[in-house]
Amino acid sequence: MKLTLLILCLYFMNQAYSQQYELTPENQIERERMLQSIKEYEIAPVVFPEFQSAPLAHKKILTHYRQNLIPTQSKMEKLSYTSNIYHLLVDRAFYTSDTEKNEWQKIEKETNTEIRKLANSDEYLNAKLKLIELSEGLPDSNFTRYIKKMKEDFEFNKLNDEQQAIAKQISDEFININNILNTSPHVPEVQKYGPISQQVMKDFHAGIISVDEGRKILKDAYVAFEKHIEYYSSKGAENFANIAKQKTLLAKSKGFENYAHYALYEQRDGYQGELVEVDSRRQFLRNFLNETQEIAKAYLAARYQYVMKQPLPEKLPEFINGFLSPQTTGLIDEYFPKEKIVEVWRQTMRESGFSQETLEQIIVDEFPRDRKYYHAYLSSTKTPTPKKLSINAKTLEVKSPVRDSSWTTPESYVIQNFKTDGPGSATTAFHEGGHALENSFKRPLYLDN
Repeated sequence: MKLTLLILCLYFMNQAYSQQYELTPENQIERERMLQSIKEYEIAPVVFPEFQSAPLAHKKILTHYRQNLIPTQSKMEKLSYTSNIYHLLVDRAFYTSDTEKNEWQKIEKETNTEIRKLANSDEYLNAKLKLIELSEGLPDSNFTRYIKKMKEDFEFNKLNDEQQAIAKQISDEFININNILNTSPHVPEVQKYGPISQQVMKDFHAGIISVDEGRKILKDAYVAFEKHIEYYSSKGAENFANIAKQKTLLAKSKGFENYAHYALYEQRDGYQGELVEVDSRRQFLRNFLNETQEIAKAYLAARYQYVMKQPLPEKLPEFINGFLSPQTTGLIDEYFPKEKIVEVWRQTMRESGFSQETLEQIIVDEFPRDRKYYHAYLSSTKTPTPKKLSINAKTLEVKSPVRDSSWTTPESYVIQNFKTDGPGSATTAFHEGGHALENSFKRPLYLDN
């Protein structure tokens, strides 16, 4: 009884001392919609037309797939969605207290751990191996090609207990660092740097201030950046060091020389030929620099001579780069008001042939606010898939229906922070919007031909 009372007292004390936050009505509605979306997430059922008249080997592999892989894959899919939504809820600062934020981050960590456990359980790994075995000698189809890809990736994706523990540390540390970044007390001052820099350039080109005066203003404003960097570097020093250590351990445990080789192998599907290899990628970049370095240096020397009236020094002065840019950028800022950038992006996409329905599947959070993640990124929480996965038992072809109401609705979140008017904010909107549109038209791996 006493122990129960003590626990209750500690709980309510924690609630009392936990920082409380108020949300706007609009953000409260969006928060509830996101939380509800976790409960409403649906897994596509799988059907096998012509099963009764299919060859015995086809029946065996499809029965095995339905009984031993689909249940685990469905669990991991739902867990992955849950993890992504809780991560976004924290990054969008939709929690009402620090206690709630901590609870959400705990759910994200636990969910990620559960996904790793399921993906690397003996039961699931053995089921994948059996699926690969049953696919041997079967006719070529998009389903058997999907299994072939599974076979190619099997050893790389498999994690033993020690590797799972390493992966958990890496994942948890990234969440911890994200928390440090989002709660830095210097973020509001950091976010003022963009508008200050923009005004300095306007005043410089208008002849109101000199280069040296402008550089001093920028240097004073940059103090906030230095404080922010110092804050998260000191607070997160152990976290960053541990990530580097654990990534190296994971790579070496998989037989790679270092994490660079591991990461490039993981990304190999996005590259062709020799660019999959680390040394080849380095050489490509060196060649690129060699080809462009002289041109860039000549341009920089010309701009420096024009602005500073003297030859280009060996080392550029601090905070000089912005003054060396042509005036054109500042002249067109007013044509890109930050309040209208997202609508301009949407209108441009409509004129480019994208439907209003497609654009409504992209949720944009474009302005800064307290505790919100202060940079920009795209999170694809749902990719389009058929609402019913149909694998023809006779041909082992996965039916690829025309994209219509028989497909699930994709969902993407674009996190941005427009602080100034100008093409810079527009570039961010079009960049992240491009990622979101790519997600809207992705095809599942099992439909690739």
